[in-house]
Amino acid sequence: MDSIKSHLAGGVAAFKSINWRNALTAPLIIAWLVGGVFSVIIPVSHWTREKNSYYSSYGYYIEAENQQREYEEANNGNNNNNNNNGNGNYYYEECSWWNWKCRKAQYEYAMYDNNDNNNNGQVTLPSWYILMGGQTEEMRRWEEENTGRRGGATGPTAGEKFVYIWMVLMFVGILIYGTYVLAKKVRKTPLVVTVLLYAQFCLVTLIMASQGVISSDDREFEDSIYGWYGQMGVLIAYQSFWFMLFSVVFAIVFGVMAILERRRLNKEGIESDSANNVEMSSSTASTGFVAMGETAPAV
Repeated sequence: MDSIKSHLAGGVAAFKSINWRNALTAPLIIAWLVGGVFSVIIPVSHWTREKNSYYSSYGYYIEAENQQREYEEANNGNNNNNNNNGNGNYYYEECSWWNWKCRKAQYEYAMYDNNDNNNNGQVTLPSWYILMGGQTEEMRRWEEENTGRRGGATGPTAGEKFVYIWMVLMFVGILIYGTYVLAKKVRKTPLVVTVLLYAQFCLVTLIMASQGVISSDDREFEDSIYGWYGQMGVLIAYQSFWFMLFSVVFAIVFGVMAILERRRLNKEGIESDSANNVEMSSSTASTGFVAMGETAPAV
């Protein structure tokens, strides 16, 4: 425990020892921070602009129709729920992503409702799938029947929001760490490794979002006021691409800088060795002349 405190104290002292007024005016640090800010703003702006464009063209009318239909179906749903509760039957409830008990119960209700007339060929899914927010076709149908919302109209899930927020927080942490490394002027190798690992993480996230999270089924967006762009997976894909681009570009920049710095040091070392050799030769010659009783020529 004491060693952890001492390391933290040392890190805080090193952080405070940096002259941030001068450091934040360095061109490389400015480029690092500005690039990071734009990597967050550009995908969010593009995603928001496309959503608003669809809403202005079609979403406004779809929203009005959805509200009317939800109002009518809510009244019918309340009557059905009252009848079901009175008979001791199951009921629908919207669950939080982390409420595993509630999600498990809704899964069982949905499966029971679907199996009233047919119980053949049903597979019981493992609990971890339900725990991590997975939904079966029966659960989606169960939700649609009780809420009137379908596919894209349901909005982003809590799991998708968590993935996006966590990805942005990781990026902010890398920006802070990179700013410290550049201001302290220490070795950039750990920073290069970090941004390359994060670029791989973004690449994997981009592939998963494109091939799994994002849906292209038009039927799921008939009731969505934002259309295809209303999916949180689209924003995750955009953000992953820009974070990956930022990481790769600066990894290349730092690599080129390291090569140039190594060449400069090697060149300075060669010139220093040459100067030392010349000085040693002159000193040797001068010593030889003195030993012979002659005056050494001026160098």
